[in-house]
Amino acid sequence: MVEGWIIDLKIKNNVAEIWFKTVDEKVLQIEKLYETYLYVPKSRLEHVLDILGSEVVRAENEKKRIFPDGRGEFIKLSFGSLSFYKIALGELGKRGVEVYDGDLLHSQKFLFEKDLIPLARYDYSGREFKLVDDDYRVEPPNLAILYLAVKFEPNSELREFTYKIYNEKETVEGDEEYVLKELGHILRKYDPDVLVVNLDWDEFIDKLLSRARLYYKYYTLGRTRVNIRKIKNFKLAVVGRLVFSHHGFESLGLAGLEERCRFSILPPKIAYRWTAGRLVDSRQCYLAFKKGYAIPPSENLNLVVRSAWEIHANDKGGLLQSPIIGLHENVAVLDFESMFPNIIVKYNVSYETVAFNKVKEKPRGLLADVVKTPLDRRLYFKHSKKNLREPYRTWAEQRQNELKLLLVSCYGYSGNNFNRFGNPLTFEWINKISRMIMAKVYDIARVKGFKNCRLKWIEYTSF
Repeated sequence: MVEGWIIDLKIKNNVAEIWFKTVDEKVLQIEKLYETYLYVPKSRLEHVLDILGSEVVRAENEKKRIFPDGRGEFIKLSFGSLSFYKIALGELGKRGVEVYDGDLLHSQKFLFEKDLIPLARYDYSGREFKLVDDDYRVEPPNLAILYLAVKFEPNSELREFTYKIYNEKETVEGDEEYVLKELGHILRKYDPDVLVVNLDWDEFIDKLLSRARLYYKYYTLGRTRVNIRKIKNFKLAVVGRLVFSHHGFESLGLAGLEERCRFSILPPKIAYRWTAGRLVDSRQCYLAFKKGYAIPPSENLNLVVRSAWEIHANDKGGLLQSPIIGLHENVAVLDFESMFPNIIVKYNVSYETVAFNKVKEKPRGLLADVVKTPLDRRLYFKHSKKNLREPYRTWAEQRQNELKLLLVSCYGYSGNNFNRFGNPLTFEWINKISRMIMAKVYDIARVKGFKNCRLKWIEYTSF
């Protein structure tokens, strides 16, 4: 039994390659079988019969939940080839056959099915992963970080780089072939888990490997030897090692990155690159998957058709009051802690629980489940950091800051018309309840003697 963290994942054909960093600083490459799939409604079976060939491993009947409150019979098609799966998706799209679970990434499908959380701590037995109960651990995963500043000349040649890892720092300069060779030597010597570079991560990979293939057929920027003269997408050449931009990584840190991975159930590379709205979508898909829903397509325009007056009456936005100009004494400031997430959880505001005139208390809504655990984590780290010393205080701050962004995005994304589970009334009800709370607090403040109090609440923009 070894303990460590899943730091990278690559799906290739029918194999999932997992890179696992152990607590004793070893790196394991673990392979698991992977079989991709999609669902089509059983009623559309006649439209798919002619594409069921040798590449379809299985076709099975399954009953699935349909969001928000339906059920249906589906055919689950499992494929032995990722390339044929892609062809089948395209053909089904041309025929107008609605496909479920079809736009999830292969890494999402694998992690959702196995219930694995990258950067969370696991015990690995050689066959199975078992999650270690350390949900409120403050320190980030113990990964080796190499900071790298590269200098490309105006003619694009790489003539110099400076690296820093642990307490060592060195600058290497010379002709390009020598510099590239030395960089490879440094990466083999220290074998870092993370490269933090002075360029945008994708620009760094493209520039470096474009230059390297002028001199070498094989070059190792990740943890696998790659023929860089054959590969078309250089980003796919970096496996087993994470590459981040310095300007985006320093404030996030490994602690904040872990929160992104825990929230979205995505590999670190993707969790780092995706916008907050896409991370919310990934979490919603994960929880819907666990609840037995067929995952609808992402391009799902959710609009409630109403008159302009109905929209005005239901969505008044933020509550704004103009301040009284002048110098004031005995001024009180009231701040609401995680106001929108708490409203979502307390009042069960979710896509399937809201109507024009009410919010259902039961059953528990999908959005409430999306928010509850991250909200608990955010408040824990926010309050506990006051009693922590460095570097634990910084790690707790990175965690709670990232969770704050993700929680606010849950509110913003709820009003996005392209939210695959969305219902614009969700967004409006959060605003409506917020205004009611603010008005009640205003009345309480006046009773307490704050005659000239003015409140201001501005809603966040949808992501």
